[in-house]
Amino acid sequence: MRTKMKIVVFTSALALSSFAVDKIPEESGFSGFVSAGIAVNNVKSSLIAGTDLGDVSNDSIDSVFKPPKDKTAAIPVVNGELAYTFASTRSQLYLGTSLEDFIRYDFTTALGVRQEVGEAGILEASGLFSSIPTQVFEDPYLVGPPREETDRDSRGARLAWYKIMGSGFDLQVSAREIDVDKERSGSDPALGLTPGQQQLLERDGDERKVKLQYNFRFKKKHAIKPELSITQLDLDGDAMKRDRVGAQVSYFYNGERWFFSTVVGVGASEYDEDNPIYGKKADSTLFNGSISLAYQNLFKVENLSLLGSLVYFEQDSDISFYDSKIQGGNLSTVYRF
Repeated sequence: MRTKMKIVVFTSALALSSFAVDKIPEESGFSGFVSAGIAVNNVKSSLIAGTDLGDVSNDSIDSVFKPPKDKTAAIPVVNGELAYTFASTRSQLYLGTSLEDFIRYDFTTALGVRQEVGEAGILEASGLFSSIPTQVFEDPYLVGPPREETDRDSRGARLAWYKIMGSGFDLQVSAREIDVDKERSGSDPALGLTPGQQQLLERDGDERKVKLQYNFRFKKKHAIKPELSITQLDLDGDAMKRDRVGAQVSYFYNGERWFFSTVVGVGASEYDEDNPIYGKKADSTLFNGSISLAYQNLFKVENLSLLGSLVYFEQDSDISFYDSKIQGGNLSTVYRF
């Protein structure tokens, strides 16, 4: 199962980049941003172990019929994008972190190209790969002994169309292959699962996602961005397959010295088959919210900002083992060039 860790550590960097791809620079050369800081989060998850940057879950559990216990962790946060613009052709090559995935502990990097097509908008095509694999548990359902960690990475592609035909609409379509290095879900003999039942729990497979946004700008400094998304997780385990729909709305204020953003979102996941351990589906609902504040031109350095965020995420599953919650904050500096 791939828990949707929507709001975790990179909300502040996301806030500064949240106006999506607004335009390609008029002059040739390098541009981008780099962000570094620290996040402190209290996490409840039965499935996500963490990354090489730090653990976010407890290695041992005493029952598969209880919700996860919480763990507080501090981890460094580093993020950025490097781009090169060819002004004469209105093209741009870029390499950077996919912020939307970063905030789910899914450390995906994109390598791609953007092309401005006059009044039609900006087209984007990129390859996606895991720069830092997410760590999950080989068998999340192992009771008693410490659970062994294993890497989960992904690779795929994304197509996007920004400012569609001169409007405020943005559309993104992505497809990725998810690979769990050592998949042993349900192998604990105490569960008594047959090989066929264990196969129902496998987490390898494909993810396909469509996201539509609209940018409302008013009074120059203000913007509201509603978003709808549909995700299909076609995983090898039929009890892990699911369709997910989500909606969120963001508000942004960008002043001369202060930047403010707030995000509120809801969603729901519907699973294909009953889970063999619990005899029912793991259908779930979720809520996420965040508040971010940035002080720009820090120490009178142009394009240097100090950002802080408070974040909250909660997923309520029909199976309590899959419940998850994240609450915390982060503080970082961002330099744009």
